Amino acid sequence: MITWQALDGGARTALVPFLSCTVQPDEAGRSVRDVVLRRWHLSRTLFRRVKALGGLWVDGQPVRGHRVVQTGERIELALPPHPPAAAEPVAVPIVYEDPWLVVVDKPAGMVVHPSRGHPGGTLVNGLVHHRLQRGEPPWVHPVHRLDRGTSGLLLVAKNPYVHERLAPHRLAGRQRLGRSYVALALGHLAAPSGVVSVPIDEPPPAPRQPAGPVPRRPDPSGRTAVTRYRVARRTWLEGQPVSLVVLRLASGRTHQIRVHLAFLGHPLVGDTLYGPPEAALQRPWPALHARKLWLVHPMGDRRLLFKAPVPFWPPV
Repeated sequence: MITWQALDGGARTALVPFLSCTVQPDEAGRSVRDVVLRRWHLSRTLFRRVKALGGLWVDGQPVRGHRVVQTGERIELALPPHPPAAAEPVAVPIVYEDPWLVVVDKPAGMVVHPSRGHPGGTLVNGLVHHRLQRGEPPWVHPVHRLDRGTSGLLLVAKNPYVHERLAPHRLAGRQRLGRSYVALALGHLAAPSGVVSVPIDEPPPAPRQPAGPVPRRPDPSGRTAVTRYRVARRTWLEGQPVSLVVLRLASGRTHQIRVHLAFLGHPLVGDTLYGPPEAALQRPWPALHARKLWLVHPMGDRRLLFKAPVPFWPPV
């Protein structure tokens, strides 16, 4: 960790490198900005942030973006390692970890981000603690979301660049990352497979934190939402017909799977927000699990595939 005076005249701040490279012969004579944007496809937003904080370095010295580089010089990009939350010794089941990312198998009931209703005890609090214990910068950037009651695989970037490369709202992220879910739905779905393309409303932000989750509704004027499903098995649970369903999302709306299966008349087991009280079947959370996660690694283009056992199958 090195402390530099920010080039925009701001206060001194501790900066930690998160990307580095050695200038190659075919890059000599180019500006730092040109090399960085060409080599890493860095967004201009992130580049401007790095530059404004004095985190653009050549051979350990802060420079401006127009500085011309020569073969063998070392370029580093750095940012302040501000933790997104307080460090707390929360147990987080880690499936995979390398210098760039972490994959965790989130249990149902664990909140991902601190919020007004859950200021601590979250997955992010636990990962900040984990990284500090390892002597690493406490950057923690969940790449996608899982509801509190949803279990399964969650991808977390360990620096801003990796998060940017994998973020699903960016084209690169959509090409590099995919997930599938398993759910236990009430009733026996008639069709063996299908696609639900039903827009979902986006309620306006509440002035105060609501007492509980705000339900979403199918709405023709809402945001596009597409869910593909396949029935893996039809069986019975506590005398009730249930279906094990495999799902993939072509969009990422809040509660999308829960809303779409309820729209089909088959709410999730345990989901009393979108189903009748009898949907609980003694489950405290909706039976929804992020079963598979596959990605193209942003550093080296390795293909990785992860699977997490389904906690509610076989039904008992």
